[in-house]
Amino acid sequence: MAKDSKPPSVTGHCVLSLLMLNCCWLLGSATQKPVALADSQQPLQEYAHSIRLDGDIILGGLFPVHSRGERGVPCGELKKEKGIHRLEAMLFAIDLINKDPELLPNVTLGARILDTCSRDTYALEQSLTFVQALIERDGSDVRCANGDLPIFAKPDKVVGVIGASASSVSIMVANILRLFKIPQISYASTAPELSDNTRYDFFSRVVPPDSYQAQAMLDIVTAMGWNYVSTLASEGNYGESGVEAFVQISRESGGVCIAQSLKVLREPRPGEFDKIILRLMETPNARAVIMFANEDDIRSSGPCEIMCNYQCAMKCAMKCAMKCAMKCAMKCAMKCAMKCAMKCAMKCAMKCAMKCAMKCAMKRNSLVLSNEPPANTAAE
Repeated sequence: MAKDSKPPSVTGHCVLSLLMLNCCWLLGSATQKPVALADSQQPLQEYAHSIRLDGDIILGGLFPVHSRGERGVPCGELKKEKGIHRLEAMLFAIDLINKDPELLPNVTLGARILDTCSRDTYALEQSLTFVQALIERDGSDVRCANGDLPIFAKPDKVVGVIGASASSVSIMVANILRLFKIPQISYASTAPELSDNTRYDFFSRVVPPDSYQAQAMLDIVTAMGWNYVSTLASEGNYGESGVEAFVQISRESGGVCIAQSLKVLREPRPGEFDKIILRLMETPNARAVIMFANEDDIRSSGPCEIMCNYQCAMKCAMKCAMKCAMKCAMKCAMKCAMKCAMKCAMKCAMKCAMKCAMKCAMKRNSLVLSNEPPANTAAE
């Protein structure tokens, strides 16, 4: 697991760790009313789909409040469980810390929370808000209409970032934050490459990498006695890295063979899932399908729906095979019956013919004997 280097402020590091302890406790139990992200009222500094809380220390947050949009639209539908609930957990944790006089006396926590929309490129654009305060602006060449120097609004200085959820988003954002030495702690990113301390020295997480998940899945496959399986991964760091880890571990163990490895595109075309199901049916001997897939990548046909369609297809194939087998059996039975009937008929015909022939021969012999003259008697 990757660990952070020391951030520029010890207070910021302690606050970030304290907040993550509260968030970890609340992520699975947030039950407040969902918070809708409203558009900003400050277009010069604020972005849409964001929340801003004033405070002495500002923490950043990245949450997939919306799913990935379709056909070029950045954001789609609201995500309640993995988006809004996690956002509420962070807000509630901040509220608890601010209300406790012993945790941070005379210090108020603030927040700058952004919506990633489950898209790495959009999240990268949004996360530039976190580093604006650390970028020097040169306004010497800029003048207002009256000739005065412009007055730039001072952005919030973020001491640490909570997030993101998807590994691809965390990787994209981590590459920016590390340049400004801003620590980042993720609550859901599990890509193994994020454990590289040389590349992501300011990144940390509270969940294990996919290598442990792949080992657990291999143990389940081995316990079930499956030695021939297929894999299905979503396009991106999470899916591809997870399947790669599973394949590598299965090769080292030597007890599981991979029938085929398929990939779900990030923005699948119409009919893409039907093709995947047909591809999976090409290897009917595969006992199971190992999946590393994001819900946003296959939300139009989720993993359960894909497996349901696969099971329905296999059930239909079995039903069709049984129907064909019954039809073939009936045809074969009819053919055998006809053959047997012909054989029996021939046998009966031969028997009847022989009987008739014998009867006719016996009758003819009796007629011949009756037409012979009587024998001469001896002379007296």
